[in-house]
Amino acid sequence: MKNLKTLLFVLLVLLNSSESLSQISIGWVARYNNQNFGYDVGLALTVDNNGNAYVTGNSYGNQTRRDLVVIKYSPVGTNLWTKRIADTVTNGTMSGSDIVLDIYHNVIVGGDGIYKYDPNGNLLWSNASIGSRRMSLDSAGNTFNMTGQTFYLTKKANSGGALVWERIYPFYQFTYNHVPTDICVDKEQNVLVTGRSRETAVVLYDYATVKYSNAGDLIWERRYNGGNEDQAYAIVCDDSNNVYVTGWNKNSSTDIRTIKYSPDGDTVWQAVYDGGGFDVGYDIEVDSLGCVYVGGVTNSSSYVTLKYDVSGNLMWSRVQASQQIPYSPVLKLDRNRNVYMSFVSFRPGPFSNYAVVKYDNEGNQKWIAEYFSEGFNYIRDLTLDKNMNVYVTGQSGSSIGTVKFVQTRRKQMKQQAAAFRNHTFSNKTTTPSTRVQLSITN
Repeated sequence: MKNLKTLLFVLLVLLNSSESLSQISIGWVARYNNQNFGYDVGLALTVDNNGNAYVTGNSYGNQTRRDLVVIKYSPVGTNLWTKRIADTVTNGTMSGSDIVLDIYHNVIVGGDGIYKYDPNGNLLWSNASIGSRRMSLDSAGNTFNMTGQTFYLTKKANSGGALVWERIYPFYQFTYNHVPTDICVDKEQNVLVTGRSRETAVVLYDYATVKYSNAGDLIWERRYNGGNEDQAYAIVCDDSNNVYVTGWNKNSSTDIRTIKYSPDGDTVWQAVYDGGGFDVGYDIEVDSLGCVYVGGVTNSSSYVTLKYDVSGNLMWSRVQASQQIPYSPVLKLDRNRNVYMSFVSFRPGPFSNYAVVKYDNEGNQKWIAEYFSEGFNYIRDLTLDKNMNVYVTGQSGSSIGTVKFVQTRRKQMKQQAAAFRNHTFSNKTTTPSTRVQLSITN
C-alpha cells in the first residue's frame, strides 16, 4: 500500500546565530487521513498555553463527501480527540476554515456553521446558520464571523452561540461581487472587516474596509481606488486602535499596497512595494512599536517579507525564491519581534515542501525549517506558542500534516537531534513507525 511505503523526511537548514533561541528542530509530526478516500487538508490551527494544538479543515468522509474535521493534539503530538461533522443529507462538502480558543480553552470552529467544544472535545453548542470564513474573538468570548461572496456578511454570536446581530456591506445594492477576506477586533472591541468590493458591474475592485462598534453600529467605511484593480487581503489592529490593510493594486504594474488608518478612519500613510512583477500582500502584522510587517509574493514566483517603520518607510525587504506560489504565505511575530513566514520550497526533488523562514527584527535570516513527505506539501496556517515554538498545518500528500518546530539553545541541539532520530510517528493510515532523516547544516 502506498501509505505504508510513505517515507517522511525532514530537512532543517540552520544558520549561525548569536541569540539564545538559535536552533530549530522537529518536536513532532502528526498526519491525519480518513480511510484514503482522497486528500485531507488542514486550513487553520491554534495552540493553548499548555502546548496543545488544535487543527481544523476538511476530510473525505466517503468517496463523494467532504466533512468538517477538528483535531486536538497533545504537547507531544498525540491525537487526543477528533471530531467530524458531515452533511449526510446532500452528501456535500463541509469544512472548517478558522479556529480560536476562549479563556477557558474551549474550542470555537468556524466554517460551514460555528461549533464550540470544551477542552475534552464535547460539543457545547453549534449554529449552522452562522457561516464563517474568518473569525475573531472579543474579550467577552463573543465571536465575530465574516463570510460572503456577493456582499460582506458580518455576524456577531454570543458565547452561547446565539446570533446577536448581522450586518451587510455594501448597504446600497447586492448585484455585484463584494468579497470579504479578513477580520480583526481592536482594543475597544470594535470589529473591522476588509476585502474587495466594486460599486458597479463595469468597474474594477477597490479595497473596502468597514468598522463596526461592538453593538453593530457602523462607525466608518473606507474605500481605496487606485484607478485600476485593487484588492485587499489582510487586516490587523494595533494597541492604539490604528488599522492596517494590505493587498495589491494595479497601475503600470501590480504592486503591494499597504494602508494605515487612524481609529477615526483617516489615512495616516500608504506604502507601495514594486518588486518588478506581480506583487501581492497576503498577510500583515504590527509590533508593539508600531512597525508593520507584510508577507506576500513578488515577481509571481517568489515570497517577500517587508518591514515598515511607524511612518510607512520601508526598512527592509527579504525574498525567498520558489518555483510556484500555490497558496498565500502566513506571517507571525514573536514577543521579541522576530518574524516567521511560511513559503513553499522544492529542495530536493520535484515535490513541494513545508517551509518556514525566521528573520530577526533587523531582517537577518536566522534559519529555514522544511518538512517534506512523498507528494506535494503546502502550509495553510502557522502559529506560535508561548515558548516561541512554531506550528504549521496544511496538506501533506493526501493527509492533514501538522508539524511542531522547536527552537532550542545550541547546547541542547545534539540531544534534540539524537532524540528525534528515534522518534516514531502515529498516523491513522500509515505505519506506527516511520523512518526519518534529519539533515542539519550549520
